[in-house]
Amino acid sequence: MKKILFFIGFSLYFLLPFSCYGNELYSTVYCEGKNPIIIDGDLSDWDALDISSVPLPFFQSKTQVQTAPASEDFSAVFKSFADVDYVYIAVLVNDDKVIIGNHPFSEGWYDDSIEICYDGDLKNVSKPFYDSNDGQIRIVPNPNGIPYVEGNIPYLYIASIPYYWEARGVRCGFKLQEKGYTVEVAIPLEVLEMANIHQNSSFGLNVMVLEDDNEGNDGLGEGYLSWSYDPDDTSWWKTECYNRIVFSRIIPQPVVNSENPEQKVRAIGNNAWEIELGLNAPDSKGYNALLASVLNDFSNNDWSAAEEKIKPISDRLWAQLFLGVIQMQNNKFEEGIQRFHDFSILSTEKIIKEWASLYPYTVAKELMMSNELFERFQKRENWKSARILHEYLKLNPDDKEACELLTFALQRTGGSESDSILSRKSFLNRPITILAIRRR
Repeated sequence: MKKILFFIGFSLYFLLPFSCYGNELYSTVYCEGKNPIIIDGDLSDWDALDISSVPLPFFQSKTQVQTAPASEDFSAVFKSFADVDYVYIAVLVNDDKVIIGNHPFSEGWYDDSIEICYDGDLKNVSKPFYDSNDGQIRIVPNPNGIPYVEGNIPYLYIASIPYYWEARGVRCGFKLQEKGYTVEVAIPLEVLEMANIHQNSSFGLNVMVLEDDNEGNDGLGEGYLSWSYDPDDTSWWKTECYNRIVFSRIIPQPVVNSENPEQKVRAIGNNAWEIELGLNAPDSKGYNALLASVLNDFSNNDWSAAEEKIKPISDRLWAQLFLGVIQMQNNKFEEGIQRFHDFSILSTEKIIKEWASLYPYTVAKELMMSNELFERFQKRENWKSARILHEYLKLNPDDKEACELLTFALQRTGGSESDSILSRKSFLNRPITILAIRRR
């Protein structure tokens, strides 16, 4: 009998899905009312809150050197709390060499940066994608120390869209210190789909600090620190290894500004571009109701419905880019690529111009990836890659890398090498002919 029970237990150990989340709990406070805190990277206004900091204990190397750096060279702690509108996260990084602003938008993880990966309910954590209350928020300062927000969007693997997270109401601040830097982030509760927080409400979280000591832009960073144990580096696309934040104490609204004890409303650090985004700074939580509905359309692969919801506000800066991504998802490659092309010409921001000009090519390249990781998110779609490159090369006929990639895509869809070369050459001569691409 004992042998039978042992066999059953041993079998269940290997048959049941393994879940590694919830290894650690961080107990913190929920503030009744609105908390008067400024999101600017200065953590002095957190002193009025009796909450502890938690170290990030796990180091993952990206180089041949596998040993963790000395704590005086690279270490970090974070803390968190919530009020009626936001979850707040502060990260204090000790870093002997801060490198920022060396890479284009969506590639900030090559430099020193912070990633906040969340799961609003920690349900179905083994799914190989983010759902509507999951996400990755990466805070990336530009060379002047002004932070951008990057990060993967639910249901969109190949998309880190400029201003999307700001449009959802996410606010962040960055401040250089004598040896390192500090970051503050405010995430609206609507983004996590957390309504009516009560005592012992919780959500899933991993906080990561990415390290780069290379002053150029020609290589990966050295590694990163992580709060949760995630040896396979999966936090950027699934939530299985996240730890848990628990709001174990409820406290009255604190007064941070002693010179104004009647202050009742928190202020978010103001950025000039918020007006152009169509946001009502400083306390706007953006377009969360609309975007929650759009994410629901994404989950149902109803790209047409999502497109129709964004079109009426496409005069907004963030919505122009978001609409282009949706149109490409909806196989409207000509419209989407033209939108990115126009934006790359008209925009005055160098970082965003580069992202918009390269996004179609990036998508085409990613669609041809064949390794197991990429196939978790999408089928390898060579025909779609070729169609995207076709439209892209109409507007960028001198892009030789795109021409070579188109040749490769055409070969993989079943065309002969000579036909592929002739098709490629058609893009190098004007007028450009329309290429008929058959789905195989």
